[in-house]
Amino acid sequence: MPNLNCNADKCIYNIRQKCTKTIIRVGDCYKSGERQAECKSFKEDITSCKNEFAKDCCESTSKHVSIICDSKDCLHNKNHECVVQTVDIEKPKTNECCVNAECTTYER
Repeated sequence: MPNLNCNADKCIYNIRQKCTKTIIRVGDCYKSGERQAECKSFKEDITSCKNEFAKDCCESTSKHVSIICDSKDCLHNKNHECVVQTVDIEKPKTNECCVNAECTTYER
């Protein structure tokens, strides 16, 4: 189970750079004509406000997350499971083709 570093601060599952979703899905997207990987589980927090009570409730959540990977050519994908020790997820860029948070650990 990888250690997930999440910098997608607008994601509803991100509490203090920890993913509170226990299983996420990573898949392909195309950015500037190149295949990349993105967190398909990214869900924007439309309230844009996470109150302190919610943060405290989620504090006990482990930062280890199971990652189902559909990115066919990623070096870390073994039978649809991410096997790298640490995964970095970055903020989505609104000016790019990919709309979810990018998996910057993706390697070919």
